[in-house]
Amino acid sequence: MLNADDISNNRGAQLKLVALKGQPSLKAKAYAEILRRINILLFRPGDFLNETQIAKSLELGRTPVREALFQLQHEGIVAIAPRKGIIIKPISLNDVLEIIEVRLINEVHCAGLAAERATEAEIAQMSMILQRAEFAIAPCDYESSMDLDREFHDAMAEAAKNRVLAEILRTLHKRLLRF
Repeated sequence: MLNADDISNNRGAQLKLVALKGQPSLKAKAYAEILRRINILLFRPGDFLNETQIAKSLELGRTPVREALFQLQHEGIVAIAPRKGIIIKPISLNDVLEIIEVRLINEVHCAGLAAERATEAEIAQMSMILQRAEFAIAPCDYESSMDLDREFHDAMAEAAKNRVLAEILRTLHKRLLRF
């Protein structure tokens, strides 16, 4: 069994305890912040970035930043060029149209499933998100509007009770949010 001294001397154990307490991992923090910066155009399409500079700006180590960048590469948001850096992938009008076509089919289906399967609590949650959105739209708070849009779509996908569909929609939403 670990005691307090063992934990303070063991960085891995500290990270496990943080994760156990429901705190996001360092990778999750890096991922969320890099994606946020891409979505609000602090990191613009076509920009070359450096992993070390990103880590410094996030005040995180290079490992969680590297892991976050690999995830963003897998999602098609960045490209990693060895010894050159990270490039924010541009999104073309054709990319947007293709994503919209796929979302139209899947979101309509998701909304239908949510209408059939949602609990009263899930309906109340979606209603509250829409009410909060009204306050973000009026002052043109784009970042809050984007966050609420994502939150609403996540809540609807959760209410549909189809994990595969929810993951597909989450990925499509992330890719389109930059546009």
